[in-house]
Amino acid sequence: MVPLVCLLFVVPFVAAGGHDNNDMMAMMQQQMMNMMAQKGWGNQMGGNGGGMGGGMGGESGDWWNAQNSDDYEAYQKWCAERTAAMEEQKQQQEMMKQWEETQAKRKMEVEREQHAKEASERKESMMAQWKMWQMRLNQQHEFDNLMGVFTELKHGYMFAVTMEFLKFCKCSDFTDELQRYFMHGDMSYQGGEDWDLDDLNGIDTTNAQAVAQAIANLPKVDQLKAFFGGLAGSMCEGARVYVARVKQLENQYKFLDHLM
Repeated sequence: MVPLVCLLFVVPFVAAGGHDNNDMMAMMQQQMMNMMAQKGWGNQMGGNGGGMGGGMGGESGDWWNAQNSDDYEAYQKWCAERTAAMEEQKQQQEMMKQWEETQAKRKMEVEREQHAKEASERKESMMAQWKMWQMRLNQQHEFDNLMGVFTELKHGYMFAVTMEFLKFCKCSDFTDELQRYFMHGDMSYQGGEDWDLDDLNGIDTTNAQAVAQAIANLPKVDQLKAFFGGLAGSMCEGARVYVARVKQLENQYKFLDHLM
């Protein structure tokens, strides 16, 4: 049978879960020694090894009789209270650990939600920017298409005006060149319908004084006709020079052969 004094030393540490608390052990040992000193139990443990045997032999202060004493009951109560206190401390530590783990998980969840929110906001911003760029590209394409249509209408109008203007020119000597160089879509130079605005009767149009004397006494309508006749004549001469230059370039580079 294990001696009682060993049990009294071992029980508190087993009940406390085996914690290595030097201060607690020292305090418990000191209390044990004080209690044994008050009861005279220490003499039963001392000596050269015979005290324990003597204590078990039936003396009035031996350990066996001490099991039924009030002091031993008080010590058992103290051990139970210490065990309960250690268990409560352990539970508090576990609760604190669980609370810390819960807080850590909550912090991680908050950070995860924050990152997800920021990623969602960045995605929405990128989508809004992309939609804006897409809208601008569509507007640019529409504008380019409208500009293409406008440019085509502009070229068609300019060609039609040029064809009408050429009717005031005497172009019979280079009709073939005009038909070759002046084309736009389905329109081309036709000729054959020339209008004569020359009412100066052969007066030298480079002589301003002669022209002024010729039209000074003419009616207003004839004066306007004469003015535009001179203007048309100057422009027709410019057109003749232009066609001659284009013909020269075409003979040199054959650009029409590459286009057709």
